[in-house]
Amino acid sequence: MNVGVAHSEVNPNTRVMNSRGMWLTYALGVGLLHIVLLSIPFFSVPVAWTLTNVIHNLGMYVFLHAVKGTPFETPDQGKARLLTHWEQLDYGVQFTSSRKFFTISPIILFIAASPGDETRTVLMTSLPGRQGIIYRVSMLILNKAAGVFSKPSRREIFEFLRSFNFRPGNVFLHKLVLGIETSCDDTAAAVVDETGNVLGEAIHSQTEVHLKTGGIVPPVAQQLHRENIQRIVQEALSTSKVSPSELSAIATTVKPGLALSLGVGLSFSLQLVDQLKKPFIPIHHMEAHALTIRLLNKVEFPFLVLLISGGHCLLALVRGVSDFLLLGKSLDIAPGDMLDKQEDFL
Repeated sequence: MNVGVAHSEVNPNTRVMNSRGMWLTYALGVGLLHIVLLSIPFFSVPVAWTLTNVIHNLGMYVFLHAVKGTPFETPDQGKARLLTHWEQLDYGVQFTSSRKFFTISPIILFIAASPGDETRTVLMTSLPGRQGIIYRVSMLILNKAAGVFSKPSRREIFEFLRSFNFRPGNVFLHKLVLGIETSCDDTAAAVVDETGNVLGEAIHSQTEVHLKTGGIVPPVAQQLHRENIQRIVQEALSTSKVSPSELSAIATTVKPGLALSLGVGLSFSLQLVDQLKKPFIPIHHMEAHALTIRLLNKVEFPFLVLLISGGHCLLALVRGVSDFLLLGKSLDIAPGDMLDKQEDFL
């Protein structure tokens, strides 16, 4: 004698996923989960997509492949007590609509979370993007099994391993920032990771040109920046073996400096930001000078800094990355500028 709610079938699990509106409810549930994750302030879009995939796949694994028996109040489950939900679906018949739906839905969700080559492995537990380690290993195994190639050479193995791109911080959250500097007469660019390592850099000096005129001529400096900035940025990216799509942000000097020179770097950076859809970080280059010590040494906040250059001289208390207390500065001329003028006088 069965106790509980009456059903038209002994085991409702067999046809439950074919019920009216069930597939739509399932899709809406996944969409709602993703919206909730996106609403959490400290979750970036990649993290939200990753967690959506992880939670969905774990939930479906438990629902379809872990739990046995029926979730309904039917004590007389018969052989269903030994079967998972997946085995019970459609009486075990293969290639039914329900089975195809459950097979393809995780793939669709994965593709939605993997927009082109910009996909990055945000968490190790995520379904990997097309550039992910698991994908490459999978392709190697599949190609080998299919007989696409014979035993790989040492060079092929080396290139395969090198393609994994093992850098500090690449396991969980990997941040790569392109820095661009055009505040005066040098066009410079570098790629830096979240640990402070400079992965690649390039610079074009205008010194020889300006020596002929006895000083920096702003319009000339501006034109030279325009002629060289694209090449310098590309060289920095190539040296670091980083593609533009892999960048997390673009940081550019916006002050202080020569207005015409700064404008070239800012204009180029904003075009790049718009093209790549990456965050833009404006840089005060004197503050950046003060913080570079932390790339090479373990200096804790707060610390005192004396900055002396060709155009500036200031004493400041550095209390944080963007927290500076100016204690004093030169009133008329910077030490570097003074030395240049003395050299000309002598």
